[in-house]
Amino acid sequence: MPADVEISARSSVPKGGARAAASRSRIVAAALDLFSTRGYEGTSIRDIAGAVGMTTASLYYHFSSKDELFVGVHGLSIDAVTTAVERAIAGIVDPWDRLEVAAEAHCATLFDTDRTHAILAVRISGGLAAVNDAVVAQRDAYESLVQRLVDDLALPPDFDRKLLRLHVLGVMNSLATWYRRDGALSAAEIGRQMVRHLRLGLEAKKPVARPLRLLPER
Repeated sequence: MPADVEISARSSVPKGGARAAASRSRIVAAALDLFSTRGYEGTSIRDIAGAVGMTTASLYYHFSSKDELFVGVHGLSIDAVTTAVERAIAGIVDPWDRLEVAAEAHCATLFDTDRTHAILAVRISGGLAAVNDAVVAQRDAYESLVQRLVDDLALPPDFDRKLLRLHVLGVMNSLATWYRRDGALSAAEIGRQMVRHLRLGLEAKKPVARPLRLLPER
């Protein structure tokens, strides 16, 4: 998560005023570290409480369950990516340029630390099934932003824009499986280049008449 993104608990319902909000922020920060390094199943409420010097009873005052805490952490990661993309595209008029800088901001934020992509790459299964609806809703809210960027592109009328949005998101998020920080390109530059290659490919493509099917010789 970028250093300039303030850790907050805005994805959860606030309790108890400023002091409680500060405690919740500490809990979310600790949970973010633990979930991203140990995974959801490998992290217990006791682990998180110990990381912030609380009893489990005190932690339960702020979050009713580990599920609720994960939703807060996941929402924080989504917020970080959303904020970065919204800042990057502000004031940019050309739709393709907007998508390029959005991809740049998405990838840069995703890999600014190991924590953000570790949280957002989690598959909803097993112990996380109970939070599926809440997490999917958070992801859908961000994907709707990407869809709006795709909808603004000048594309053929029969072009499947939803499929293009899924393609762009899938390619960017796939960096988690192969990106190396010591590689030739930064995550941000890879994001921009991916969209640029897509743009060049679509703009270079021209309708080609289907070749005639020749009858076999007798």
